[in-house]
Amino acid sequence: MNWIAIILRWMHIFGAVALVGGSLFMWWVVLPVMKKDLRDSDGQSQTAVRQRWSKVVMVSILLLLVSGILNVFLMIQGGKFGQVHLSYHPLLLAKMVGALIVFFMISVVSGKSAMAERWRAGRTDWLGITLALALIVVGIASVMKHVPPKNSDTAPQTEEGISAYEQERKEKAGSFATALAETEPAAVRRP
Repeated sequence: MNWIAIILRWMHIFGAVALVGGSLFMWWVVLPVMKKDLRDSDGQSQTAVRQRWSKVVMVSILLLLVSGILNVFLMIQGGKFGQVHLSYHPLLLAKMVGALIVFFMISVVSGKSAMAERWRAGRTDWLGITLALALIVVGIASVMKHVPPKNSDTAPQTEEGISAYEQERKEKAGSFATALAETEPAAVRRP
């Protein structure tokens, strides 16, 4: 078991969940409530929320950058970068560029710079745009996870007429289903 890969994966998932989930919560819950809260005329609550939120944003971005860069480095070092299907590379580039744009936009929305002050007037719109782009990045990542290895489409066919890659996926899925069935209590097992 490769503990470094597991830790990096956990860092990447945690960073993405905190950034995307927290942004969704801010956009859907916090900002609409703050807009209606007339008691906060001096903006103290909004400033306090922004200050705490900016720390979550920065930690999430740090986790995503460190784990993402190290994952690519480990792929290259381990020779796996050349073993993936050619469609993986443009997807990785799109994910990286999209993520950098998301990092910039969410940093500005949660920041205290002069640009952040200008964006804050329309922060609900900017946060919504950022969330849409972040969800596209997450979608690209999920597609990347299922890109077959290089030459799987030209791999030798099995007797059933499917590639060795597809045969291996079927066997893994079958063994997973078998393992699940074996863990069910006898009273629950299906005939």
